[in-house]
Formats: sequence, C-alpha cells, structure tokens
Amino acid sequence: MPGTFFYKTIFAIVQFVAPSFGISEGRHTIEKNRTLEPDISRGPITDQSQLSEMNFGETNVGKSGCEAVALYNTLLLKNKPKALSRIIEDLQVGQTLVNRGNWGTNPFGMARIMSEYGLDYEIMETEEEAEEKMKAGDMLIVTVWNRERRPLQGIHGYVIQKVEEGRFLSFNKTYGPYPEKSSNLRDAIGQGSYIVGYLVR
Repeated sequence: MPGTFFYKTIFAIVQFVAPSFGISEGRHTIEKNRTLEPDISRGPITDQSQLSEMNFGETNVGKSGCEAVALYNTLLLKNKPKALSRIIEDLQVGQTLVNRGNWGTNPFGMARIMSEYGLDYEIMETEEEAEEKMKAGDMLIVTVWNRERRPLQGIHGYVIQKVEEGRFLSFNKTYGPYPEKSSNLRDAIGQGSYIVGYLVR
C-alpha cells in the first residue's frame, strides 16, 4: 500500500491541476454561511447531508464538506468550539479546497489550519501507528478512500473519538442521527482505505 509521501504528492499534484477556490470569489458564500450558522445544532454534527444549504467552495457542505465538519467536531469535543462558517472560510482562504471544493479538501493542507486553531496533533501515517498511539480521550481525524481500488469514488474525512479502551465513537462517518459505535479502531475506520490521520490529544 502506498505511503504518506506518495499520497501527499498525489494530492499536491491534483490540487495544482484542479485549482482551489479564491478569496475574493468566496466572499458572498462566506456571508451566506454566516447567516445559516444559527440553524446548526450546538452538538457534534453526525450527518453532513443536512447542511446542503451551506456553501463549500462552489459546491456545498452536504456534498463535499466532510473535512470541515471533522474539524468542527474535533474543536467542539476538545472544548475549543469554532463556527463551521469560520472553518469553511479558513479552508477556502488557506487554499486547501480541491477542484474548487467539488473534490473536498486536501487532507494534507489541514495541518497548518489545525496549528492555527491550537490543536495538539501528530500525523499518523498508518492505521497501525494510530492504533498503537491512540489513548482514551484522544481523537483521530482520518481521511480514507471510499473505495481503495476506485479512487474516483472519492475520499471521506471524519473524526473518531476513543472514549475508553474498547469504545470508539465515529462522528459523521455514515451520515446517521447518532455517532457510530465501534469496539476497535479497525471497525471504526470500516471499509475505507486509510490515507492519513491526525491524532489530536
């Protein structure tokens, strides 16, 4: 299986070929998102499909905003809440959107924004490394291929919280009304093929 350097290079090439979303052209979407913010639940988001009215680049959060939702959930669970509209704005301004948001976010472009948000994180290059280092209370922002042998079916990013040994909660993994429960990290990641993870302590 290819490693982190390979994936990082691929995403850099794709983002160069399929441009991001400019600051000036995103101003009207930022204002629209701010007006919609009060309608968002104050708890963790478990179903991004309910947020299709919020813009994400030239598309919407329901379709392609999973990494923004993952950051939102992580910050909320770490008691460092930040408005989803602000996170989307920072991802746009930070030029992390791929193909103007239609292909989501470059997962390797989120690190700088996570640092700006004051999150204490470590890059997990493999699922095995994450499993070894993850402790109770930690969270893993993970990005996976939806189908390992069919990359054109896209990627998905979400956060997994290790509540205690043998108890994991995945937020926004399968777009349900509640976090998905698992007894180990492998099951929490599920059928997706691991690309990269950020272990947040």
